[in-house]
Amino acid sequence: MKLTRRSFLKVAGVAATVAGMPLTAKGAENFKTHKPYTEGGIAPVPDRVVTSGCIWCQNGCSMKVHVQGGRIVNIYGNPDDPVTGGKLCPKGQNNVNVLYNKYRLKAPLKRIGERGSSSSYKEISWEQALTEIADKLKAVKEKYGPESLAWWVAGRSESQARSGLSGTFQKLYGTPHREGTGPFCNFAGGAASNSIMGHNNPPWTYTREDFGGADFYMFVGSNMAAAKPVMFGVVNDERIKRKAKLVVVDPRMSEAASRADVWLPIKPSTDMALALSMIYHIIEKNLQNQEFIDNKVLGFDKLKAFLIEKKYTPEWAEKITGISAKTIKELAEEYAKTEKAIIMGNAGLSHHTNSMLTHRAFYMLAAITGHFGKPSMGYGCGNNGGTSMGSISVPKEKEVKPKKQRLGKSPVAWVEPMITGKPYPIKAFMSMGNPFVMWPDQERIRKALDNLDVSVYFSVFPSVETTYFDYVLPSSPWTESGGVGPVSDERRFAFNPQIIQPLHQARPERWTIIDLGKKMGWGDIFKDEYKDPVKLQKAMSKKTGFSPERFFAKKEGALRGPLPTPDAPEIGTLYTEKHGVPGKKGQFPRPSGKIEIWTEALEKAFMAQGLNPFEFYADPEIGMKDGLPYLEYIDDDASEGVTSQLIGKMRARRVKVKYPAGPEITGFDMYLTTGRPSASQFHAGTHWVWNLNEQMPDQYCMIHPDKAMEIGISNGDKVKIEGIKGHVLAKAWVYEGIRKDTIFVPHGYSAEQPFTQWKSINFITNKDKRCPISDQTNYKALICRVSKA
Repeated sequence: MKLTRRSFLKVAGVAATVAGMPLTAKGAENFKTHKPYTEGGIAPVPDRVVTSGCIWCQNGCSMKVHVQGGRIVNIYGNPDDPVTGGKLCPKGQNNVNVLYNKYRLKAPLKRIGERGSSSSYKEISWEQALTEIADKLKAVKEKYGPESLAWWVAGRSESQARSGLSGTFQKLYGTPHREGTGPFCNFAGGAASNSIMGHNNPPWTYTREDFGGADFYMFVGSNMAAAKPVMFGVVNDERIKRKAKLVVVDPRMSEAASRADVWLPIKPSTDMALALSMIYHIIEKNLQNQEFIDNKVLGFDKLKAFLIEKKYTPEWAEKITGISAKTIKELAEEYAKTEKAIIMGNAGLSHHTNSMLTHRAFYMLAAITGHFGKPSMGYGCGNNGGTSMGSISVPKEKEVKPKKQRLGKSPVAWVEPMITGKPYPIKAFMSMGNPFVMWPDQERIRKALDNLDVSVYFSVFPSVETTYFDYVLPSSPWTESGGVGPVSDERRFAFNPQIIQPLHQARPERWTIIDLGKKMGWGDIFKDEYKDPVKLQKAMSKKTGFSPERFFAKKEGALRGPLPTPDAPEIGTLYTEKHGVPGKKGQFPRPSGKIEIWTEALEKAFMAQGLNPFEFYADPEIGMKDGLPYLEYIDDDASEGVTSQLIGKMRARRVKVKYPAGPEITGFDMYLTTGRPSASQFHAGTHWVWNLNEQMPDQYCMIHPDKAMEIGISNGDKVKIEGIKGHVLAKAWVYEGIRKDTIFVPHGYSAEQPFTQWKSINFITNKDKRCPISDQTNYKALICRVSKA
């Protein structure tokens, strides 16, 4: 079948068929948990309409929630939102089906028997659950020290609990181990930005005047159409009106690539080579913005000399990336010559062992061409966080400073200490996310939890991990909890009022942390009044501009940070001469006040771990298969390592770049890359919502027709995917829009989901091969072989 735009949209655009439709309460009734509330799915006139915000992704879309008789009956986009204009994706519309869902956890559970699939649970009271958890946390602290507690605070939790109250708990307990989803998401993009720009947010806002006003877009490792479908729709509509060009660099023709003017199917793990060769060509043709460099950039001469010495030419990159030298040269020249040009990165760059240096390479590309300081330009990566909305203060005499060094940025750095006790043991684990689907190396994760003294899981839905955790606590979704949602890519927080009372025995996570804190003996800090999200926000925002009053004054209920003081104004484009970054000095808040491509201090920080700040290398499995330079790890997760000089006070691992004489591994002829399946899915949670799961029910293997014919498979056949760590099954999606040597398998599926069951692709990803600087996991560049199951 010939691949056309129409044929792609028929298959990949399933979610778009519902994107413009309001969701009535009828959809929720498919679970038979309540009698039908309306006839024919027509919602009644609501008693009240509440402005709120969606929490699924980093769009943070504003919504109008219709309530009647104490029940939510409809959810629409908020037409008063100046960014989204009232649009919602399928996930936002289906928040009703999260709320009224028969699979929700209804009461606290305590595990009976051994951990694992054969275990069972009994319902207990909140009083019993929190008392026993507190007693066990105290015992662990007494026996092993405060550093033996690790807490994973995942991204769909309410921000007041995730960023505020859990941080307060951490300070009082004394552990260095509390982390969010960043190391599995896009932390590397923010870390790279900090090392060059002095701040980790993208420079733009998603307004028509800023991100929407460029004449040239290059999305590299970014499938924005699936990851942030509302914002992509807004920006793409504006781009088409203005006839601006879109280039998408991706091993497969993703949803975003299907809308592009140019799709460049790059080989996985080689985006850094593309960026460096573009810089080389721009310098060779004298297309750099020398005036901007002379006034605003440090280290250009060092970069230039290194590229020339290494001969990182477009011809060199062609052999590595699979993109022709001619195309690389044309791309570099068009980008350099276009004033309003944006490069957008995302998880496709972050999920690699070279993630930090890859993001830095694209920041350098934007810097030497002068693409910072004005609207509609620059480089940035989504999901970077970095905007603080405040926290609950802890008296100095009560704060317990960690006595031992943090064991890395990524939560998977905790796994070996859980198993081996080295370099010191972790014996207690609190999780507000789903490690048994989303973390790599699933067999090893299960072994780690077997060694704990206590483990606690907060969740709206049960899943495979509930059979491994000692206590499972039912969380309220945002409609029941209220509070501040996750920060958006453009630095906006939305305040969500508590719309209805919690169903069953579920509780907002801030309630749970407050009551657990009181059981720990910290009742003077964790006050009952903070269970009210408005009162908590007042307490958290005393020194910032994120006060409830300011939120409520906005029609969309959202504020854009940074707001470092109570009266700080909301700022649009960052890094301008007028504004720079609110709360920081200078246009570019690095020590020099300039964009720092290279400094002596930066080089020393990289060299302390065995890296050069400009040197290309591929992910280990790709390097071993193709004879490309790759990392060898001197330290493992059970060793002391060294102290990071780039990411704060934590253990980091030393590496060296190996240049193999040729291929070092055989038997694997394909590259494996993973990611989100569609706009209707967000990791594991959406698979518990029947009509979201229906839109993408099966774990699939996207494979080129030539390879499918070679191994004798047809569309829909089950295939076996074998990697170095093991194998999984998936359904074949035979599709011309992917490299012939590459397959794509989405994450988020598991064997314990209610509608369709699949062994997660993360049984064959590797937790040990991570970026030595950012600690990001490699999900995007592995090797495998495929056969008919």
